[in-house]
Amino acid sequence: GDNCNEASDYVCGFQCNKNDAEYHISMPGDRATDIKTCRYDSTSRTCGGNSGEIEVVYGTNPYMTTNRTTLEQSEDATRSTEFHKRLNLVDQSLTLRHVHTNNNEVYGGGGVDLGAIISCTSSTVAIEYIRSSGHVQKGIGSGGIFADGSSVRVVGSAFKDIRNLGLGAGVVYAMAGSTIDIEFTGFKACQHRNLMHAVTPEAGVESASVIVLDSSDMSIAHSSFEENIGDVIVAVSSNMNVTHTMFRHNNASATNADGRRRLAERPEEGHQGATVALRHGSTAILEQAVFDSNSGTSAGALFLSNAGSKVAFDGVEFSKNQATSTDTSAGAVYVSDGATLSGTHGIFEGNSASAQWSAGVVFATGATVIVKQSSFSNNLASGHSMAGARAGSGVIYSDSSTLEPR
Repeated sequence: GDNCNEASDYVCGFQCNKNDAEYHISMPGDRATDIKTCRYDSTSRTCGGNSGEIEVVYGTNPYMTTNRTTLEQSEDATRSTEFHKRLNLVDQSLTLRHVHTNNNEVYGGGGVDLGAIISCTSSTVAIEYIRSSGHVQKGIGSGGIFADGSSVRVVGSAFKDIRNLGLGAGVVYAMAGSTIDIEFTGFKACQHRNLMHAVTPEAGVESASVIVLDSSDMSIAHSSFEENIGDVIVAVSSNMNVTHTMFRHNNASATNADGRRRLAERPEEGHQGATVALRHGSTAILEQAVFDSNSGTSAGALFLSNAGSKVAFDGVEFSKNQATSTDTSAGAVYVSDGATLSGTHGIFEGNSASAQWSAGVVFATGATVIVKQSSFSNNLASGHSMAGARAGSGVIYSDSSTLEPR
């Protein structure tokens, strides 16, 4: 009915139970499939439609305040702490805290099922201390969170073995002015591989094993990205700030049939083959970050392309990163087409590239590179076993670029 005064009544898809002098909304079985908001009206709750706040918590003291729904996950050993539902939010607020969410499988497309965990439009989402694994996106979207003009904050969480087998992001796809804030969170063994051969008539669908930023902003602090397959972060017309974060043992590989690319050619968009790729005016500030033992086709660590794209780093370590393209590559950073790399107090050690044109540290073509007060040791550029060598540098290879090393 429209009102909830007794335990037998249902409002907004939830059963309403009387608990002493108060009411709370519980989650009986599958009745939480369509999550809507319930308003608190004296001793009754009436359906509030598709707007308002939803809070999913793990604990024994559920509560409900004005225009807020709490979904209880009991500590009773007879009940699981796993949260099975996939949420679609429009103009809503969500807090997801202290729950496990695992093994959702979706086929995104046509504005439906774009996120295997959460799809949110013009909404605010807080994800705190959750464990998430095994989700699969087989269409277009994200294997985790799809944010359209939304604010998403992730704290103290772990995302593992989440896959996008179509187009999009393994864990987070943010677009249309979204804001993503990530702290103390780990991303491990996630991947993007278009095994479903997904296609879309819409231009500009980017892909990455963990995060895609499209006209959005992101901050990352005290987090880690390890053993992911595919470009880990791809940013287009976006801004990001990364501090005290580790990128280790990630494997970014291009989808070209043989990985070959001539010097004058741009790599296929969305498949730069680098741990972090920035294009079309994207900017990144990197502080006290580490790129260790990553591999990719164009670059082991960073790829920057197009005018206005900039990376500024301070106190960042690039060690044992490797690029594998047979044509042009950089062990650490590839900068091209009007992009700018600048930084201080960098450590570049043991990076390597093997290609016809290669650089152990930085490959710059039509770009600007300014590096100050940094150290370079044991970096290597060599010819590829299949393509031989035409030119290379153990530190910086410059083609029609501006260099200001100091």
